[in-house]
Formats: sequence, C-alpha cells, structure tokens
Amino acid sequence: MTYGVVPLRRTAAGVWEVLLLLHSKGSYWGFPKGHSISPEEEPREAAARELFEETALTLERFLDFEPLCEEYAFSRDKVPVEKSVVFFPAIVEGEPVVDGKEILKARWLPIDQAVGKLTFDGTRALLLSLVPHLL
Repeated sequence: MTYGVVPLRRTAAGVWEVLLLLHSKGSYWGFPKGHSISPEEEPREAAARELFEETALTLERFLDFEPLCEEYAFSRDKVPVEKSVVFFPAIVEGEPVVDGKEILKARWLPIDQAVGKLTFDGTRALLLSLVPHLL
C-alpha cells in the first residue's frame, strides 16, 4: 500500500484547481504519491511527505472526505505488479518545484480540464468521484 495526495486549491474566482504531475517512470500524468511508507509513519504523514518531496508544496489541511483508493496492475520487466494507492484530498500551499528526474512537470488545472489531462481511467474516475464533495 502506498499513499498520496490529491492537491487542491481554490482560486480567487472560486474555481477548484488540482495539481497534476508528469511522472518520469511511465511518462504519465497523475497525483503525487509514494513508493513506500516507513514503519513509524502514519498514512497521512507519508502522503504529506511525498507531496513535499515531489513538489515542495506544503499541506494546509486534509479535507474531511474519505480517502480515495486506486488499484491497478502493470508489468515491470515482464513481472506482473499489483498496486494499491490511497489518496487523501487536501488543500495545499505554494507553487510546485519539481526535480526534472522523478517528476518532469507540474501543472495546476481546473478540475474539468484536469480530468482530460490525466493518463489513466482509474485516476480520472477517482478525481470525478471527488467533484460532488467540492460543490
């Protein structure tokens, strides 16, 4: 199990935006997420740490929603891999800074545009499931 954040902010005009990252491994658009959790970390701590490591953004607060889970499978070097990622929706502060190695790009987009930019159907469904809670 790994953990991540769905980073959100609200513009002065009241539009919800979400931060998408272009991950170098697999060259896909998604959310900040980790590869592991240390034994002494709680899931939300791990998610906040990964957010900071990948974007230099800080967490203002987690939203009071149920965590969102994404499960998927892929092959790495012809070996099947199954993943489960728990995402915590959160309001974040700052402007993203990426290293250009693990994360190639970061973009704030209005949610309706972000849905079209996300690479995987499961990630799109996850974001769409969040929308009714933001209205």
